[in-house]
Amino acid sequence: MYNIAQIPVSADFPQGQIVMPLEKISDKPIARGDSLKDVLRESVVKSESTLSRGAFLFGLDTKWQTLNITRKDGSYRIIFNKEGIIEHVEPVIPPEEHKTPSQIE
Repeated sequence: MYNIAQIPVSADFPQGQIVMPLEKISDKPIARGDSLKDVLRESVVKSESTLSRGAFLFGLDTKWQTLNITRKDGSYRIIFNKEGIIEHVEPVIPPEEHKTPSQIE
């Protein structure tokens, strides 16, 4: 299995892709400054904003992209820059009907 995220490679290839094999599903915390490649090795990509809302384009003000991922301890929305560095991480709270028993208070 592989995870794919769109990221610019160069001005000649502004819509390149990172393709990373899924090695394991981790619960290791994701932090600002982490590499997108490392996160993709240990997470399952649920959705990518580049597929639905455009892509990185050189010369435009698009500085960040969003990726929704799932790990052992839950789902997260990560925001990364053009260099593939994580800038922000936030948990995604599932709707009540999709919660597991351990997520219900």
